[in-house]
Amino acid sequence: MIRRHRVTLLSFPLVIVAAIAVSACVDEPGSFVVRADSAGVEIVQNTREDYALRWRFEERARVSDSLPADPSILGPGHVGADSMGRLYVLDPTRQRIAVFDSAGSFLRAIGGRGGLADGLDTPVSMTVRPGGVVEVFDMGLARLLEFTLEGEVVGQRPLATGEWGWRVRSALDGFVGVRRHDSVRTSDSGLSVRRLVSVMGPDTLELARVRWETATFTLPACGLTATAEPLFSPRLAWDAAARLVVVAAEVEYVVNWFGGAGQTRSIRRPLLPRLTSDSIAAEELGDGPSVVTPTGPCGGNPSDEVRQRGYAPRLPAVSGVLLEQDSTLWVVRGHFRSEDPAVDVFTSGGVYLGTLPAGAPLPVGFSPAGDVLAVERGPDDTAELVRYAVDRRR
Repeated sequence: MIRRHRVTLLSFPLVIVAAIAVSACVDEPGSFVVRADSAGVEIVQNTREDYALRWRFEERARVSDSLPADPSILGPGHVGADSMGRLYVLDPTRQRIAVFDSAGSFLRAIGGRGGLADGLDTPVSMTVRPGGVVEVFDMGLARLLEFTLEGEVVGQRPLATGEWGWRVRSALDGFVGVRRHDSVRTSDSGLSVRRLVSVMGPDTLELARVRWETATFTLPACGLTATAEPLFSPRLAWDAAARLVVVAAEVEYVVNWFGGAGQTRSIRRPLLPRLTSDSIAAEELGDGPSVVTPTGPCGGNPSDEVRQRGYAPRLPAVSGVLLEQDSTLWVVRGHFRSEDPAVDVFTSGGVYLGTLPAGAPLPVGFSPAGDVLAVERGPDDTAELVRYAVDRRR
């Protein structure tokens, strides 16, 4: 039986097609795809109802040792694989990248405590290239670093301190990441803006943005206040390959594609976002801590927090996107905490292939050969990284 750990990935956009007045045509008989063009952007409407893929997943390697103890800190941007089948795991708690062979046995560690001269400070995300070069975004060092398999630093790109979010990576002849801006309006409200941007030399192109009205709420149990956006607010869900960036940033089911010259495609499915409520919002918070302080976790009454913090009226239809090396797109649908998310798969041309079968592993990354990487919970509730080969015959 596959043991799954739900990793939250987040959000997307709607562009209403009624205003598109250009050549629309059926992609091919029975394909349930309608394509149109809007100012040079291909609009791909996938009208097919949910179709359960008959794909099979075969476990090829399982890593149980030398991983962070908490599975929740591992997700997209924390795991990877190279063309030789080696597996890589970013461990922020030990400030290192653990490398494993194709069978899952530990090989070596890259980085470690030490700062720029011989290690890492605050690594928050990584990308593994097919040849084994590991690119790491270190927030503490404010740099995008490149390491060889032997741990040698062979490249670095300085970034503005405090300006970038948790994930930055090379793409589109430059790099892509999320810039953040927070401002305070009153003692109990503020504004947060997150912008996904592509930086190529002196040029910066905004690909998407989200904007939240934040609220300050109290946690009487520990005498603290916290600031956060309303629950279920849209977030930036994005991924990138060398020549492609995909992003979802609004409430409806829309994923936009960008190449070096700007937006090239917009993929859509007619799935309506679900409504939320007071009780759903309180259940989403659960009994866990709202914040973690230097002295430990701190929580409060979920209903009180919902009342102070608020929530968006609809659950975003997309919570995450992932790209394979060949530009196959995997879309994780929006889901509540108690649910297993549905995962849709699209071709590199934007055509909906189907939805993963029940019980399939939830991907957090891929190997260059197309194997799925998943983070699961082991017998002792600790993290395990599993590599699955995928039989994609439908």
